[in-house]
Amino acid sequence: MGDVKSHLIQGAASSVALYPLLGTDSLIVGVSVVLIDADHIMEYAYATGHVNLSGIYKLRDLAHKHMHEIIGLNLFHTIDCYVLLYILGLYISQKFFYVLAGFIIHHIFDEIYLIRLGHPFVRAFFLLEYAIRSRNLMTMKQLTKKYNL
Repeated sequence: MGDVKSHLIQGAASSVALYPLLGTDSLIVGVSVVLIDADHIMEYAYATGHVNLSGIYKLRDLAHKHMHEIIGLNLFHTIDCYVLLYILGLYISQKFFYVLAGFIIHHIFDEIYLIRLGHPFVRAFFLLEYAIRSRNLMTMKQLTKKYNL
């Protein structure tokens, strides 16, 4: 949930740190650290029915004000996604392990950020968890409707 600049720095640092072990494949890790956040665009598009970069930032700011009453679903930030990437790494290509590594690095930084805000569970870790918790908490779609975003 950090900003793009911090994720770019995290991605670059990850690539540099892993280069001695992975060679150019370390770039896959670094790019994955950043591109995982494409799911925020997907969530915004689902919630509003369109894609607008300034709107995505407005929704993020609105969500920050209502963290105590919302549940977010960012598909690429779920353990379900991580399991799928692991399976793809086992059976399709080892490169999926590098994508998984980038996603996990990103997620660790996001969780540290959310813990500091006092809301480590504002985003669902599993699809089933989202289905259950969204019965009692406001979803991003409901948040955008309530505040006419």
